[in-house]
Amino acid sequence: MAPMPEDILVRLRRHEAFSELPEEDLRWLAERLREVCYRRGSLILGPDDVPARLRFVEDGVVEAVGEGGVVAELVEGECFPVEALSEHRPTGLSWRARTDVWCLEIPVEEFSRLRERHEGFREFCRCRVDAFRAASARVGAVVPSAPEDPGLTQPVRALMQPDPPLCRPTDPIRVALEAMDRRNATVVVVTDEGRYPLGLFTLRDVLRRVALPGRDTSDAVERVMTPDPLTLSPEAFGFEAAMIMAREGFHHLPVVNGGRVVGLVSESDLFRRNRLRLADLRNRIHSAEDVDALAGLAREVKDLAHQLLAGGTAAEQVTRLISTLNDHLATRVLELELLPALPQGVRVCWIALGSEGRMEQTLSTDQDNGLVFDAPDRDAEVVRGELLPAARRANEALAACGFPLCKGGVMASNPSWCLSLSEWEDRFRSWLDAPDPEALLNATIFFDLRPLFGDEALGVELRDWLRQEAPRKDLFLHLLAANALGRTPPVGFFRDFVVETRGEHKGTVDLKTHGVALFTDAARVFGLAHAAPTSNTAERLRAAAEPLRLDRGQVEAWIEAHLFLQRLRLRHQYEQERAGVEPDNRIRPDDLNPLDRKFLLEAFRQAKRLQRRLALEYQVGARGL
Repeated sequence: MAPMPEDILVRLRRHEAFSELPEEDLRWLAERLREVCYRRGSLILGPDDVPARLRFVEDGVVEAVGEGGVVAELVEGECFPVEALSEHRPTGLSWRARTDVWCLEIPVEEFSRLRERHEGFREFCRCRVDAFRAASARVGAVVPSAPEDPGLTQPVRALMQPDPPLCRPTDPIRVALEAMDRRNATVVVVTDEGRYPLGLFTLRDVLRRVALPGRDTSDAVERVMTPDPLTLSPEAFGFEAAMIMAREGFHHLPVVNGGRVVGLVSESDLFRRNRLRLADLRNRIHSAEDVDALAGLAREVKDLAHQLLAGGTAAEQVTRLISTLNDHLATRVLELELLPALPQGVRVCWIALGSEGRMEQTLSTDQDNGLVFDAPDRDAEVVRGELLPAARRANEALAACGFPLCKGGVMASNPSWCLSLSEWEDRFRSWLDAPDPEALLNATIFFDLRPLFGDEALGVELRDWLRQEAPRKDLFLHLLAANALGRTPPVGFFRDFVVETRGEHKGTVDLKTHGVALFTDAARVFGLAHAAPTSNTAERLRAAAEPLRLDRGQVEAWIEAHLFLQRLRLRHQYEQERAGVEPDNRIRPDDLNPLDRKFLLEAFRQAKRLQRRLALEYQVGARGL
């Protein structure tokens, strides 16, 4: 049954569109509205539809989707499609219910009358049209004015070179070269008779393995190919290909369907506009001979991040690529500074902590790391004394590569965090068995550990031990949840931002402390409680969905809100670096355009929902929830 007008009045006053309407006009409007529910995934309006009514979102999320992807997400308090109604034209976009959506709707005739009756509503509509057009121009890019390079967001089947040149492993090298020449290609896929990929033979192989050694071109190609190539499905996304190229240093990847080669995807296919060279950058990092060379390559990694951001690459993809290339930089630093100084017979693993452990680094990130060692027949204090000088050189070399030393001293060169495996277990046991709330506040980043370099089995053993122990520690999880709820989203009672009111940060919100951290802290509790296999925030939340019987749509809404905050941080830091300003995490909500303000409010609203769920799970009270 439709709600009575009096019931609607209270809700209408919450909408920005009606905030200045007099009581008489509000009642007039309430009598003409109807309430409609659209189920998750349903199409509300198509691109060719001329809208017959204006819709106000009461609850849920509506996506506006164009040819370039999602143009906007509309949440509680938003209305659509003002632009098409104002101009009496088709919407040009697909409007879909991303979740179950409740809307209040008014016929187009009444919409026109309301615009005529009230100047404030006309001004709201005009601003809404301008803001939406700006968002449409951005198409979700981190840098609004940048051209988009869509390769990472498209399926590989849309990017690959179909039917690449093939040869058999027993074919002479000469045959492979002729196949390259006929197709003007730089690579041949070596397959068996069933087109199963066995290797790749590239022009680079021709130089290094044929021309320079003077090998006879009548030799079999299997003797000079790169064997056992990694492959992709046609349905994989370009980003997955980019991650493999960045991680492994490959320039080409065969695309297989049912085990048979159907195509080939290369870096140039992924980055048609920007011509980025992920594999080349990765390989130059691993061949760098000193820290000075690595410092130069670290600047290239940051330049690459800027290009990806300018190309419209999604925040999650940029942070994963940054973290992957930063891993390569750290690995090479450790090969140069730590590896030569390792004591004989001592197993060592360098562990990444905090945002690096979660694979969520942005453009501004300091060091958080530790060292795990194992030397059963030696005194731990003596081994530590031997490792600390090399660990200190490694931390200083990382600082020279643009990763500032941790102000809190959470680094492998600190004796407190250069520990034997049993000492690490004792340290974690002290947090798990006799947790102190204040101590836990400073210990959270250690629960995001990820093995990075050395004998990674040591780090895996420590992580697996923690995954086994943490779910059984109820008091620890309760206190960790209480700490996670100690900070609340910076949103006031009237759904506006709570900003700093004095000092140098007046008028700002810290997107890291009062935004991103709210999601990572809650996800950490859920992830530890349910033995999530990784420490990544999104993966922790997804891992907790089934055991907690969480609605999948709600979990994805939390993840998207977290990613929006990351995207806003990246854009802010990108703009600061371009202006020669030291990047930070503080933004001024008043400087945001109307749509970004709405999305930021919705992201904070999702953080509040996540905290409510955490408070319910652990029976912890929290301010403002």
